[in-house]
Amino acid sequence: MLGDYEVQYEIAGVPTGVNETYTDPIDLTYDPSGVRATLGARLNLSFFKIFADYTVQDYNNITAGIAFSFR
Repeated sequence: MLGDYEVQYEIAGVPTGVNETYTDPIDLTYDPSGVRATLGARLNLSFFKIFADYTVQDYNNITAGIAFSFR
């Protein structure tokens, strides 16, 4: 959203007299290059399962959970 945007604030439909101008309010540029590595484990105990996953990248991420499985 490149450009200048003027915002006029209102309270309950009544203008407040406050006006602001924003230049290029949203910047969606990003660097698609990078390295990602994932390490995970799962433990099966009959119908009870525990799992975890760790991802190393620009923003590190941990995921864990418990599952019940009936067949």
